[in-house]
Amino acid sequence: MHFLISVAEVFNLFLVNFQKEEPLIHVLYEKFVSILKTFLGRFVKKEALDKQRASDLLKLNLDSVDNELSDEALEIGEGARKILSDLSVVKRKMFTLRVRSFFKAAVKHLLNL
Repeated sequence: MHFLISVAEVFNLFLVNFQKEEPLIHVLYEKFVSILKTFLGRFVKKEALDKQRASDLLKLNLDSVDNELSDEALEIGEGARKILSDLSVVKRKMFTLRVRSFFKAAVKHLLNL
């Protein structure tokens, strides 16, 4: 649940920007790239992201282990991190694999919009 709350905060920040009466098409691209980089930054190494311009994010190999953060460095939210520390090694690994899978699926979905 804590992990989902941390993810919902990212979406909420994005959605709040567009809940206005005025036209906002001129900021859509910038905000979209921002949410994309936020999600990527939760599981991809900063060095791999820094190499990519916004227009080249499609070329980023999301399945490359060289580009991935370690399990300990994944951004899953403080609440989830605390609970995770109480789990067995196997359960921690299963959780981080699912988190990684979620982030990859979310980014791939965003890139295919």
